[in-house]
Amino acid sequence: MKRTKIILLLVLLGALCCCIRPCEVPIRPSPSTEDKAQISKPSPSPGEGAEPSEPLVPPDQSEVADKPSEGVDLIYPCSSRDLLSSYKQKSKKDFEEVCKQYEEREFQLYSSFDVGGNLAKTYTKGTSLAHLYYHPVTEELNVVLSESAGGSLPPATPPEGEFKCTVTQLRQYPHGNGMGYVIRLKDGSFIIYDGGYATAADEILEILKEQSEEEPPLIRAWIITHFHNDHYTAFHEMAKRARASTAPFTLETVIASPLVKGYTALLNQFSQNVLSFPGARFVFAHTGMKFTFCNLTLEILYTPESLHKTAPDTEDFNNTSIVSRLRDENTSMLFTGDIALAGASLIQRLYGSALSSDMVQMSHHGLEDAPLSFYEKIRPKVLWYPCSTENYHSERNLELRRALESWSTTEEILIAGAGRYCRVWSP
Repeated sequence: MKRTKIILLLVLLGALCCCIRPCEVPIRPSPSTEDKAQISKPSPSPGEGAEPSEPLVPPDQSEVADKPSEGVDLIYPCSSRDLLSSYKQKSKKDFEEVCKQYEEREFQLYSSFDVGGNLAKTYTKGTSLAHLYYHPVTEELNVVLSESAGGSLPPATPPEGEFKCTVTQLRQYPHGNGMGYVIRLKDGSFIIYDGGYATAADEILEILKEQSEEEPPLIRAWIITHFHNDHYTAFHEMAKRARASTAPFTLETVIASPLVKGYTALLNQFSQNVLSFPGARFVFAHTGMKFTFCNLTLEILYTPESLHKTAPDTEDFNNTSIVSRLRDENTSMLFTGDIALAGASLIQRLYGSALSSDMVQMSHHGLEDAPLSFYEKIRPKVLWYPCSTENYHSERNLELRRALESWSTTEEILIAGAGRYCRVWSP
């Protein structure tokens, strides 16, 4: 059964993707009854009896990734609904030609991305999605196709409102690390990055209550950079509370890019957590996606697929972090999660000086996992350290810390352990 399905999939992909031709039909068969039996089901939590209607975890397709069909250099299953085909030795002209083909087939442009010559476009047609991105440095063209992901993209919200746009760094007390940021938009709604440990849930609610005039507060997007406890479990705790009673806020969109192979239990839990918030949509983020939330634009510069599609056995889980940037016409902030050496080196190679940003969230709580050369491309004025003052002054952080402190461009260093800090986005 499994062998038949793999052969069938390769035939389909060869027909659909040869010469990088776009398609409207399903890119692969739906999981069979036998395949679905391989997917572990989450147990219903208190107050929530529903199971995910579309599991985030696909059947094992490692054999498919090892045997690309004709014209495709690599096939990588990002999730149960998103399949990536990668093509080498392609040009900007090839990228534009594929985009034109989708447009001729009446796919609608959702967003367009151009950062340092790295190009991406996201198209939808009904619930179908076609996301294309091109890196000139590596001459690599990637095409992500999905039958259903197009229906979950958030609509752009107008940049209107009278609130000051702010960014608040959570203190994460009593932990020495942990990462959480709450960004208030001009319309009074919010974007949250990670959150931190479960103990940070109350601090998040306190900030939302202080900074919002809506009841309940509106969270436009909650972005999970990766699934380490000191980043993800605050979201998990909020979901548990939402299942037990009523969510103390309205959540519109959850954005993440989890690895699928080998993480069945975690992803089933995450899927259940998203379902705990009525009406919340889930967006599986891909490199090059772009979203607009009120006055800020979110650019997805890196997702795990960028590294793991060619290095699936990369040991450092920190490299599964989404790296993204929020920006308006005046100010930008780069969020790096816990990105480590391999991921940071790839990002630096792809984007170069286009990484330049006014503010940066220091990777892995300021430890030296991301090299100094990475920050030299960013050249930030404001450094946000999601760590305690003790960890900031640790020996492990010494060389990088001293270099950044000595830069003439460094204007502010904000350490989470020194106290919760709220800064106006564009002073």
